[in-house]
Amino acid sequence: MLRVTQSETSGGSGYVRRTLRPEAFAYGQSMLGLGRTVGAALRQRLTPDHASAWTLAAPDVPEVDINAYRGRVGTALRVPWSAYVAVIDNERRRRGTTFVVPDAMVLTAELEHYPLDTEVLTVGDEVLYVVRPGQAGTEAAWDQAGSAAGEMALLTAAPVPSSGATSDDLQRLADAAVFVVVSAYDTTTKAIFFEFASV
Repeated sequence: MLRVTQSETSGGSGYVRRTLRPEAFAYGQSMLGLGRTVGAALRQRLTPDHASAWTLAAPDVPEVDINAYRGRVGTALRVPWSAYVAVIDNERRRRGTTFVVPDAMVLTAELEHYPLDTEVLTVGDEVLYVVRPGQAGTEAAWDQAGSAAGEMALLTAAPVPSSGATSDDLQRLADAAVFVVVSAYDTTTKAIFFEFASV
């Protein structure tokens, strides 16, 4: 289980893990297309039978607000993005896992036109940003993949190739995912974590 404490979120400001209703999985499924091959590989696992869904919020935020998925979702939560990054980084350190962010828009042939601040893995025309165990750069990788459609990422326990990756490698990353995180472009105050029961 992902460990969330005040010190791991936003300096003791009181954000806690809030469990979401099963409807969150329909939203999560709708966001998997942003992950292209990795997203498709996650589709069968991203269900209430295999995962739990949660976000961060103050304890007094009404349940109706944390379970809203349309419009400016998360406005009432007002959780800084750094709080979500802290959760991801804590899990990366604790588990020795790798953060992988597929880019929903950029193609391999277009990379030369983009300044890059993180390691890049390409598979065919697909681009993924990688932050390995012991490395900094979680927020930079997430920002690199930002698009008007939103984005998704995963934390995986599988070895991530540095080059020559194939679609089979992406399947292995998905099979060994510890959690998936999604956020829409206009909801940077809300990210949803889908945490898998086992890897």
